Amino acid sequence: MLRPCTVLVLPALLACASSPNSAGQRAPIVSRVEVVIDSTTISPAAEARMREYGGPLVVQELAEESLRDYGLLGDNAPLTLQIALMGFHFRSGAVALWLGSLAGSDSISARADLRACSDVVRSYPAAASSIQGGIFRPSGVSRLRHLVAGMTEELAEKIDEDPDRSVPTPIPCSESAGSSAPEAKPEEPRSIEERLRELQRLHDDRLISDDEYLRKREELLREL
Repeated sequence: MLRPCTVLVLPALLACASSPNSAGQRAPIVSRVEVVIDSTTISPAAEARMREYGGPLVVQELAEESLRDYGLLGDNAPLTLQIALMGFHFRSGAVALWLGSLAGSDSISARADLRACSDVVRSYPAAASSIQGGIFRPSGVSRLRHLVAGMTEELAEKIDEDPDRSVPTPIPCSESAGSSAPEAKPEEPRSIEERLRELQRLHDDRLISDDEYLRKREELLREL
């Protein structure tokens, strides 16, 4: 007959094995998270709605939380994670409350770059959608946090499972030849052709809807 303590040990071992913070995990690689909004792919109305609920701050908070859960975030880690929000659809509060999933879903998409100073080391797409709403999740803030949590969890998992994510520690940004770092030059604006190609790629990857694609494409073509 097995002793009672044997039965109690097994769930603990299983819980330890299934945790993302296992003992064999590699060292943290991200020291901080930056969030930007790509205004070439997100309409002013969608950006305003996102900011109304604190979108960029929510993304930063939950991204740091997900990275920390996977052991990827550390004060002395060599890289910065920059998350560019590229697609956002959010139902109005009244629509989500009374119609719920019948009114479609909320969605968010982004491109996340691991950066060493200004150099992009690796990039990851991330997206999430949710039909949460109705009386079970009436608050816009609550719906946004639920939506963003799905995206940041997916992103942290992709980085953690990437076999090539470990990179040599780069030279700190403050160090350069000479006594001081060279002044950073502002990025040149992308051409209409480049922006159209990027928009087409987002649509082909299903990161933006047909309506968002057509609306933004029409805006870009008017700039020609």
